[in-house]
Amino acid sequence: MGPMSTISRAPRWIAGLVGVALALGSAAPALAHNVVEDRDPAADSVVTQSPVTVSISTNDSFLDTGDATRGFAIVAQDGAGLYYGDGCVNIDERTMSATIDLGRPGTYTVLYQFVSADGHTLQDSYTFVFEPGADHGPAVGLVAPPVCGATTEDLPVEEITPELIVPAEEIPVVADDTVSVIPSIVGIAVLLVLLIGLGVSGLRKRQAKS
Repeated sequence: MGPMSTISRAPRWIAGLVGVALALGSAAPALAHNVVEDRDPAADSVVTQSPVTVSISTNDSFLDTGDATRGFAIVAQDGAGLYYGDGCVNIDERTMSATIDLGRPGTYTVLYQFVSADGHTLQDSYTFVFEPGADHGPAVGLVAPPVCGATTEDLPVEEITPELIVPAEEIPVVADDTVSVIPSIVGIAVLLVLLIGLGVSGLRKRQAKS
């Protein structure tokens, strides 16, 4: 008697469970989250040019939300917590990318988010080091994540740049040749009080003798 006949003899509810398990097993790959396969620039790499194009590639196409800015994001954040980028994301099947103009040299964190093919929103981050040439002009950082389509004037930018902050040891000390007259006035007043006190005391002694 073969295996098929054994299954046919099993109670119907067992056969039903087997059918459901097989159905779920065959559907599992279709419901899996997108897996990131490539990130450019790579994690812990050194970037020397700005703007830099950051791209995230996965093993499957992203979910079409009808708007690339809805559920998708790629921004860079420097060590001071300022954000860089315009908030816009380009999507090409299973790769999303954004061109970001960076600020000053240092370590940057790439923050990205996408909507997986199964409808779930996934987020992650990684870092790279920015070492530009001497001719690099730093971009203005934003204190809040950028919004696609908004101009810089519409977004909160950093109010004080490091170039405007002068360390205390570098602040020039200007010698002041003027002498304050306040201590002199106080000294004269004290002297007058003492003299008046001595005069009054001497007068009382003379009156007592007479």
